[in-house]
Amino acid sequence: MPRRKGRIYKKDIQAIAERLGRFVRRFDKPSEFSRRFRVPRTTLRTWTQAGDVPPAIPDSAYLLMLAEEGNLNLNWLFLGEGSELRQRETTTPQGALMAAIAAELRTTEEADEADHEQAWARLAMYGPDSVFRLAVEAVRPLYHQALLDVEHAQASAHNLKQVYKAVLAETGMDLDDEGIRERVLDLGVRAEAELLKVPPRPFVVRPLRLYPEVETKRET
Repeated sequence: MPRRKGRIYKKDIQAIAERLGRFVRRFDKPSEFSRRFRVPRTTLRTWTQAGDVPPAIPDSAYLLMLAEEGNLNLNWLFLGEGSELRQRETTTPQGALMAAIAAELRTTEEADEADHEQAWARLAMYGPDSVFRLAVEAVRPLYHQALLDVEHAQASAHNLKQVYKAVLAETGMDLDDEGIRERVLDLGVRAEAELLKVPPRPFVVRPLRLYPEVETKRET
């Protein structure tokens, strides 16, 4: 059905509110978002509220501020197209990662666009791959934890299969039967898949300790 001129459907308004809510959650707390962009909490609630009352759409002045100061991609906000944040166009996977990091910093750090560009250019002085390598090292603990989760799921599925085989043997089942072997194998596959669906524990980022702590001895 063609859209009437000047009309926005309720489902479109709700979709915009949901996407705006995702953007707000980048700032840890709604109060931080309100402080950063000088938006009253009551106004913010009208933008992201759910329920019978349709949410409001930010006016043009707020939208321009969110795009300029918050790096929000308005094409994504209104149409759900592209990335959430405005990013440089790139042609390589590494370039895409770097652009995503730059966009995140531009959004969450309180620096204007000119200062951000100068700071980002200065990062290049550390070497062409320095930011990429730091990003990899930051992800490495999560990757190791994910590997441990996979190993745990595999070990648990194996143990479950052993228990299942023992139960079948107790009931007189022939474990050499091809059909029984397939049942045991299928159980292990399904158990491992279900275990890997369990959400991971929250990952807490702790501050780096670059210097050893020096214990001070009390004078006697």
